Amino acid sequence: MTNPRHIPGRRPEVGIFASCEWSPNSRFLYLMRADTLWQLDTEEEPLIDGLEFIAEKTDPEVPWFLKAALGPDCKIYIRQKSSHEYMNIIHKPDEPGVACDFQQMGIKLPRITGVGTFPNVPRFRVDEEDKCDPSIVSIVGETVWWRRDLEVYPNPASTQVTVTLPEQKQGRLYITDMSGVVVQDHIAVLSDKILDVSGLVPGTYSVEFLPEDNEDRVVYTRKVVVVR
Repeated sequence: MTNPRHIPGRRPEVGIFASCEWSPNSRFLYLMRADTLWQLDTEEEPLIDGLEFIAEKTDPEVPWFLKAALGPDCKIYIRQKSSHEYMNIIHKPDEPGVACDFQQMGIKLPRITGVGTFPNVPRFRVDEEDKCDPSIVSIVGETVWWRRDLEVYPNPASTQVTVTLPEQKQGRLYITDMSGVVVQDHIAVLSDKILDVSGLVPGTYSVEFLPEDNEDRVVYTRKVVVVR
């Protein structure tokens, strides 16, 4: 290694080791402690001027920022050590600052993760001009969907909930139980939708909205607790 440069740091307050990962264009380095995410622009002089805060883990449901890897689709995936059904995602890692579009709990996995989640592999294709392909939309034949937050209230609820739909979007609205079985299926059109949950067995459910015109492959979700 040549031309080393150093930025001052401090010991993490949370005693879980995290990691770092490069953007596809090799300009930005993403630095993670277990509870915070930073972006370093390596073209800045002095180097410390290129350090920008991106996000902090504030919700106990959000995975820790433990291990990051650049995916073959040019997104950076951030997982925690184990036992979680979501991963955090940097959708546009070649963009500066918050334009990198970091999303906590950005993708929902088909099952709870085991220890490690994904293997610790070398950085492949380092000598190639194109290190990844942003046109990739599926993994082993399955289309990848990106999760966004859906506003649902009240929560917990006993009789009905109101779902605030994303602006200028219409599609289908589902309620599924924790085993993935659809218990309600509704058409949703450009306005708040009131759902009757009085007939559901008390427990935790997922409310999911899937837009009709959905080139970005986004699904909006929120967990809701039904009580009596």
